Parts: sequence; C-alpha cells; structure tokens
Amino acid sequence: MTQTEKTKVPHALNTLNKFGTCPIVDGQRGVAHVFIRDLVVEAQIGIHDYEQGWWQPVCININMATQEIKSPEQEKHFEDVVCYETLAERIRVLAVRKHVALVEELAEDIAALCLEDARVLMVRVRVEKPKAIEQATAAGVEIERFSPHPENYSEAEEAPLKSNS
Repeated sequence: MTQTEKTKVPHALNTLNKFGTCPIVDGQRGVAHVFIRDLVVEAQIGIHDYEQGWWQPVCININMATQEIKSPEQEKHFEDVVCYETLAERIRVLAVRKHVALVEELAEDIAALCLEDARVLMVRVRVEKPKAIEQATAAGVEIERFSPHPENYSEAEEAPLKSNS
C-alpha cells in the first residue's frame, strides 16, 4: 500500500474545517455522527496467564461518520440509517467468540465490523479494560479507520486535504 493509499479519506470528509480537522458532523455534505458510548461487554482478553480462561469487562466506545442517503429535510426511515442497536448486538457476539490477546485486536475487529456498512465513512473505536491497572480507571487503545468502499471516494483524493480557510 502506497502512502497515498494510506491517507485517502472519503470524499465527504476531505475538507478541513477552520480548526484543521475533518468534521464528523456536517449537514452540508450529509455526514451524520452515530455513536455508542460505554458499551460494557464481557470478554476473554489479555496476554497474562491469569487472564486466560476467565471473563472480564471491556468498555467499548464507537464514533462513526456516516453518509446520509437522504437530505436533512427528507423524512428518514429505519433502513436509511446505521442502526446502533444492531451494531451493539454484533459487537457483543464478536466479543464472546474467542479469546483475544490484545485490546488492539478487538478494536480492529470492531472497526472492520463497522466498516462493513458502506454508509460508514470513518470509525473511531476505543476499547478499555477497566481492571487492567489497579491505580487507573482503565487502560486501552483508540483507533481510527476509514472506509474501504471505493464508492465513498472521489477522484481528487490523491491530493492532500484542503482547508476551508
């Protein structure tokens, strides 16, 4: 994969705002923000001997930039949106399927699951183990991944991100 391929972003996200970041929510470009906050699932996760064969809580946060398929003034229906309830259930199933060594592995699996829906342009996934470090509230990882769906990309994406300012 070339550096250009690594930095491609969906066309709805390829303009920087005045703060120099890609906006998650943008009504003009039809980008909506769908999220799940603090979903706690039981998982078999970890590299230590004491983590093998037992379940522990994992806290998952997901933020997705999604392409709206209807304009803001059009009436929306269930099939028009990314369903967070369905996604939460699929994450629960994913978390119990097998022992995973690293929170990074679970985060990548969750990101891939989210990006199966072509309407998801970008996903940010945070996976935390609340009991990983005794003196801390949690430890974990946060990743950000972009859509692999070619229909979400424009011809001009070989160029660097453009600023609105």
